[in-house]
Amino acid sequence: MEIQGETVLVTGASSGIGSAIAKAIAQAGAAVVLLIARRRNWRIRRQGPHLSSGNPDQVTVIAQRTQGEAGVPDIIINNAGSAGRDQVMMASVFR
Repeated sequence: MEIQGETVLVTGASSGIGSAIAKAIAQAGAAVVLLIARRRNWRIRRQGPHLSSGNPDQVTVIAQRTQGEAGVPDIIINNAGSAGRDQVMMASVFR
């Protein structure tokens, strides 16, 4: 699958599988928008607001900001878990 030039939204990208997926996608040339609970190990180009992933209104904000900053995502990878945290930060890592 060719993803160079695609826009990809990755949730749960703070660590583990989500982080590995997001890094591989960025290295392959995609524009990556992250939803992360913690900023560690990322060189963030643009940091967005802290949002509640459990709030439907704020999910709309996530969609609008993603579209405004990076375009409509071609791919969405929903890797987010729920470990008692519902606050996430939007961040963009561009190719």
